[in-house]
Amino acid sequence: MDMYEFDKNRAAFPPEELLQYRGKYIAWSPDGKRIIASDEDGIRLDDIVQELGYDPSELVFSSVPDADIILITGPMDQRDRRSAGRQILDLCQFDKNRAAFPPEQLLQYGGKYIAWGPDGKPIVASDEDPLKLDDIVKELGYDPSVLLISWVPEEEMPLIAGAWVVG
Repeated sequence: MDMYEFDKNRAAFPPEELLQYRGKYIAWSPDGKRIIASDEDGIRLDDIVQELGYDPSELVFSSVPDADIILITGPMDQRDRRSAGRQILDLCQFDKNRAAFPPEQLLQYGGKYIAWGPDGKPIVASDEDPLKLDDIVKELGYDPSVLLISWVPEEEMPLIAGAWVVG
């Protein structure tokens, strides 16, 4: 799977077409151009794609939030963590920023979990252990329950992609 091609196509996917999948898990085609199947239950979705004749390890799975926007907390002021304000993340902009991230820079994170910055541009932290990553993110002043966490496969490993919210 060519992740650069997938990310480019996924970022170009019309956001209005995603609205019908709110609150569901979706299985993307390997090229990121279409959604193969969806379901409210991620385990059942795996069974559905197999019934359709696809190998789940060759697809990208994600979820579509119930709302058009996600509320996130930015880096907290180190002097008073209670004073942190709320920001609104535009998912379309996040996807565009994430797709523009140079794939060659991801190579250094092979076999690790990464926490993306709220706007999808920087990687704010990484670690091989997702629980340790959670602690690192907190130490940096972020609320880990609202950052996108993903896993970067090692070069020689097949891509099994997904993301979840840690918290």
